[in-house]
Amino acid sequence: MNVKEFYSDESIDVWKKVIGQDLHYHIGWGKGDILYNAIEYLYQFIGENKKVLDCGCGWGGSGKVLQRDLNCKVTGITNSSTQYDYIKDNISMDVKLTDLHNYIPQDEYDVAIFIESYCHLTNAGKVLYNISDATDKIILREYHLKTNQYPKSYVDRWFMNIYRKEELVSLMEQLDFKLTHQEEHYDYALEPTLDLWYNNISKLTKEEKTKHIRTLEASTRFLRNHIDEALETVGLSTFVFEK
Repeated sequence: MNVKEFYSDESIDVWKKVIGQDLHYHIGWGKGDILYNAIEYLYQFIGENKKVLDCGCGWGGSGKVLQRDLNCKVTGITNSSTQYDYIKDNISMDVKLTDLHNYIPQDEYDVAIFIESYCHLTNAGKVLYNISDATDKIILREYHLKTNQYPKSYVDRWFMNIYRKEELVSLMEQLDFKLTHQEEHYDYALEPTLDLWYNNISKLTKEEKTKHIRTLEASTRFLRNHIDEALETVGLSTFVFEK
């Protein structure tokens, strides 16, 4: 199995039970709809009526609310045919079915966003290079290493690569992007998100638990039991880079 197959889970109705009707598959925080809050936080860096390139758009949750709340024009990129079909049938936004590693934008965008998708790239430098001429602002909501201890077995399970903050910044600087904002979220976001996922998954039947959901369940259980270690090893930040 690879990342494309892993995220082509067809059980959309089950996923809505786990992460909500808008299908925000990422870390959240705050009160109320914690997953929506994490996207709303980005509004201050995006602005109204902007053209947004959503790199690794999932089921279109971010694009949906950016269009609804900010009147943005969003183009989503996914390599999952399941996610592509869902967006085409349910969300009025442009979406392209392609691998980000092979994607070269034909339009210009006010901002490109990676919402916990950068970690799934096998050649991040190539992807950033390909989109760097199409935008002057890139926002990463991304995991980053805080120590030299690399959690290989865990990240391999999720087809991830995690970098140190210095590596992220250096790569962006090579493309003439400067870091203009960073905020760490993991310390206050991880635990409520794990609780949300765990509680919702516990209500599913055995038949509803696909391989992907079982992986999320096992990871959630592990992280809840090792939360201090996880927070010492890995961070999750919003990075804003601008030319």
